[in-house]
Amino acid sequence: MDFFLVNNQFYFVDFPGYGFAKVPGKLHDKLRKMILWYLMYSDVKNRLVILIIDMKIGLTEYDKTILDILNEQRISYLLIANKSDKLKKQEREKQLKITQQDAGNAEIIIYSTKENYGRDQLLGRIFSGINR
Repeated sequence: MDFFLVNNQFYFVDFPGYGFAKVPGKLHDKLRKMILWYLMYSDVKNRLVILIIDMKIGLTEYDKTILDILNEQRISYLLIANKSDKLKKQEREKQLKITQQDAGNAEIIIYSTKENYGRDQLLGRIFSGINR
């Protein structure tokens, strides 16, 4: 895990890309357990978890497990459907519907670094989450 202090106001905690990290199997399992521990038992309060998914892939089973824990622990979260530029409009709409069905009531932001799409919405949501 990497911890970044932002403007001396809050920490941004970055977990390794748990679904796609290129690490040996045992280390991969340790990463997953560490993430689950942090979400379930950490004393950190007032969190906003940002779960970034590949829009083309959608939610993995592990992503769904994370969402279940976030809901159980009543932790605020936001789904970022990244790489939306890699899908045609029709495919993007289809994937968004599937993700919405799989994620229940989650807030989803469609994002593309390449097209600079969703950036302002994401930043606005992060800062509104911090100021709660």
